[in-house]
Amino acid sequence: IIVGRELTTQQATKMIELAEIVGWPILGDPLTNLGNCGKESDNYISHVDLIFADQRLETPEIVWQFGNLPLAKNLMLYLKQSNDLTYVIIDESESWKDWLHQSNYVLPIDPLTFCSMVKNMSDEAFHTHADRNWLSYWQERAKLARQTIETTLPLEAYNESNASKRLFQLLKFDETLFLSNSNAIRFIDRYAGFSKQRFSVYGNRGVNGIDGIISTAAGICAAKKQQMFLLIGDLALFHDMNGLQIIKELELPVTVIVLNNNGGGIFSFLPQRELDNSFFDPLFSTPLHLDLEKVADLYCGAYKKPKSLTEFEQIVCESRERIDSKDNREEKENSTWTLIEVVGEQKAPAELWQQMIERYGNRNE
Repeated sequence: IIVGRELTTQQATKMIELAEIVGWPILGDPLTNLGNCGKESDNYISHVDLIFADQRLETPEIVWQFGNLPLAKNLMLYLKQSNDLTYVIIDESESWKDWLHQSNYVLPIDPLTFCSMVKNMSDEAFHTHADRNWLSYWQERAKLARQTIETTLPLEAYNESNASKRLFQLLKFDETLFLSNSNAIRFIDRYAGFSKQRFSVYGNRGVNGIDGIISTAAGICAAKKQQMFLLIGDLALFHDMNGLQIIKELELPVTVIVLNNNGGGIFSFLPQRELDNSFFDPLFSTPLHLDLEKVADLYCGAYKKPKSLTEFEQIVCESRERIDSKDNREEKENSTWTLIEVVGEQKAPAELWQQMIERYGNRNE
C-alpha cells in the first residue's frame, strides 16, 4: 500500500488499520502522518528512500496507490521498472494520477470509504490477505535500513540530518511540525522513522518551490492554536522572510529551526553538482551569507545557535516555554517565537546519503 496524499492523523490511523486487515506493508512520506499518528504497527514501513535505493527487491503482485506518489525518488524508480503488476490508484478526484504509466485501474472513491468497504468484507470474500512472509520481507528491509542509519549517523553527531531526525523525535502529543520543501522534508523522510507521539505534519506539497513557507506555517499555527515547529532551509527562509512579521504580530508560538548551509543545498544531490564551481555557485548554490541573529532581531524573535546535539535538544524543549504574557513583548527575550540556527555544509548531506546507500547495499547482500 503506497500513500502519497496528505492525511490527518485520524485518517492515517484508518489507513494503517487497512494495512493490518489485508496484511500488507504500508508506506508513505512525512505528509501522510503514517509515522506519527499515534498508532504503532508492524505493517508501517519507514526509511523508504533508503530501502529502495537497492533495486534488488522482490516485486509485488498488487499495488494500491492512494493519491499521488510519495516523495521518495528511489521508490518511484522501483515502481517504474516493476512489471506484471495489478496497479490500482484510489483517489476521489477522478484524476488519472499515473505518472509512471503503470496503473490498470483508477477507483474514484474517497480513501476512508474504501477502507470501510474493505473492513466490512470477510477474508473469504476479499481473497487478498497476504502471506506473512511478504510482510516479514519488508520488515527486515526496514530493520536493515534503521540499523544502517544508526551506525552511519551516530546519536551524538551534530549536523543538519541528525538535528532534523532528533526534532521529529522530540515532538509531543498534538504539537505541529511544518516541513519546508527541499532538504527539510527529505531529511525527515529519510531518517526520522516512527514516533509513538501523535502530532500533525504539514507541508506545501503541490507548490513547486520554496515560496510562502513561513506564511503557510503561520496560518496553520494561527488556525490550530498549537505549538508549531517549522523546519526550513536558509534559502526558503529568505524567500518568505516577511512571513515572520505575521508570527510577530499575531504572537504565535512558533519555533523556527533553520538549516543554514548558506544557499541551495538540495542541488548537491543532483547532477548539477558536477558543474564547475564558477557555474554551480551563482546558479545553484546561491550563497546568501545571512546573519540569522539579525533576522531574528528584526522580527523580535529569540535567537539560539546550539553547538551540539544535546544543546539543540535542550533549546528546542525550552522554546516550548516561551513567556505567554503580553507584557514587555518588544523585548525579544519575551517573544513567543524562537529562531534556532543549525549550521551545516552544502555538500555534507549528499556525501552522508551516498555513504548510507553504500552501507545499506552491503548489509543487504
